[in-house]
Parts: sequence; C-alpha cells; structure tokens
Amino acid sequence: MTRCRGAVVVHILIALNHIHSKSIVHRDLKTQNILLNRKKTLVKLSDFGISKELTTRSLASTVIGTPNYLSPEICEGRAYNQKSDLWSLGCVLYELLELKRAFDGENLPAIVMKITKCAYPQIGSHASAQVKGLVATLLQLNERKRPDTKELLTCPLILPITLTMHLDIGRLSFPQNDKRKPNVSGGRLRTTPTSLTLRAGHQPKNLQEDTRRTLLR
Repeated sequence: MTRCRGAVVVHILIALNHIHSKSIVHRDLKTQNILLNRKKTLVKLSDFGISKELTTRSLASTVIGTPNYLSPEICEGRAYNQKSDLWSLGCVLYELLELKRAFDGENLPAIVMKITKCAYPQIGSHASAQVKGLVATLLQLNERKRPDTKELLTCPLILPITLTMHLDIGRLSFPQNDKRKPNVSGGRLRTTPTSLTLRAGHQPKNLQEDTRRTLLR
C-alpha cells in the first residue's frame, strides 16, 4: 500500500472513529463521498444525508445506501450497526488497490448475490499480504468478526502510517498482552512526522524508519 493510499485510509478511519464514538452510522461510505484537497494531503468524509444516530443498544434496520458498498447484513434485511461502515471501508480499500469495485454486476440482484457470498475478484500481486489481509478482515460476512475503528488504528499496518502524519487522534488503547504495540502507554496521542508524543508527558521511542517504510508498502 503506497503512502498516499495509506494516508487516505487513515484519514477515513479517524473520521469514522469520531462519528462512531458519537453513535452515528454513516451508511453511505463510498469513494464518491471521500473528498481530497488539491495537494491530496487532507481527506474529508462527506454526505451525511442518510447517516443515522443510534441509541446505546439500538440497531438500524432501514435498507439504504449505494448497492455496491452495502454490507451483507443490510442486503439480507438484518439489523446493523457501525460495523456496516467497516464493510464499506473494505470496499473502498479494495477500490483504491484495484481501481474497480469489489462487488459489481449487471443488476441489483447480481450485486447482492456477490455481496452475500463475499465473492470479490482476487487482489493482484502488487499488494502485500498484509494489505490483502486487511481487506479480508474488513470484508467478513460475520459483522462481529470485523474490527472496530480503534482496533484498526492500532493494527501493525495502520499505526506506523498514522505516526507519520500531523494529527491529534485522541485516546487509543492497546490490549495488555499485544506484543505488536508501540512503546507507549494509554493516553491522548499526538503524532508528528517522525515521532509519537503523549500529552501526559510520557516520551516513547521513535519507530525505526526502515520499519515504517516496510509497513507503508
């Protein structure tokens, strides 16, 4: 995954993390609703016209959104939550990699059938095994097995990209026994191009540059 594609994914994840923390489901995440500035350094998530705010324990049930990016649970008329947006993110990531939609067909029934069977064309050899694994993790038929935004922001593939960007990504937590986590403790994180600092005052070690380059591929 190139640095540019990685940065786009991180920006989308941060936007989703914010709205999901407010119990909001976007419901129409697609490439057309992702806006970039002229220099392609800033990404914004747009079109909240059909987004929905969920109560603490509620699920949405309205079948709505762009067909090619609909999650299996929506296609099957089942209740859904924020994990539906993560399926759509998987579709967006696939499209960024292959420059075509993961699920397409001549008509709506054909598209829905492919979605409910998770039948998408294989990603080419230009993508690393880690990137392919990320797409597969997002495009899981069982929504409970899909990671949430916080898990994605701290995964080994995404976190090093985040650390190269000027962002205030808020509070993130890592599993106690996760050996892949960076040398930091819980706190509010601010990133700079080469280091990670904690507002609480803890000063972690920098990630090695060659490690970042490896994971940014």
